[in-house]
Amino acid sequence: AQGNIEPAFLANVNAGTDSEISKITHTVYTDVNGEEQERIVITGNFTSFNGQKVSGLVVLNPDGTLDPDFVLHKEDGQPRLEGGMANFAKIVDLTPYSAQHSPYLVVTGTFDKYDGVTRQGFLILDMEGNAIQKFNVPGRFSGQLHDAQYSLTSDNANGLLLTGNFFSFDGKEMNNIVMLKIELQNVVEETEG
Repeated sequence: AQGNIEPAFLANVNAGTDSEISKITHTVYTDVNGEEQERIVITGNFTSFNGQKVSGLVVLNPDGTLDPDFVLHKEDGQPRLEGGMANFAKIVDLTPYSAQHSPYLVVTGTFDKYDGVTRQGFLILDMEGNAIQKFNVPGRFSGQLHDAQYSLTSDNANGLLLTGNFFSFDGKEMNNIVMLKIELQNVVEETEG
């Protein structure tokens, strides 16, 4: 309340990152089990967090500890994100009015691949760090996202509203705002299958 540094959070982040943090997002969401969760997502030009190897993208619990469920490295220690870095990441519940919630991490950046598959600057990950194939565009995303929000589209379908400073999405010219239509049935099938 007085603006003092939170000692428990400081103790948990300990060494912090080895380079600059460029973006922080905070989200309170309902997980797939119907429980309320809170996460902090940071992106930037860093390769370690609190002494652990990371690839410029970290998901934290509210107390500053790493979310153990979110994995951004392969079993051999190699990064899943290749050819660049993330410059934005935010958790968005793509089914906020459904009994079955589907929170996902929207990620943009300068990267070319994720898990060896071409992902030209845009991808959507589940809360364990797995790419959702049907939500990854084949064309290049160029620029910087500032926000990603759940929204209804003009035809009353579920959508993802992206805003920021970007000029290309899926290889098409854009002017800083775009709405994606999200097929929720495909999300449920893909996470169950």
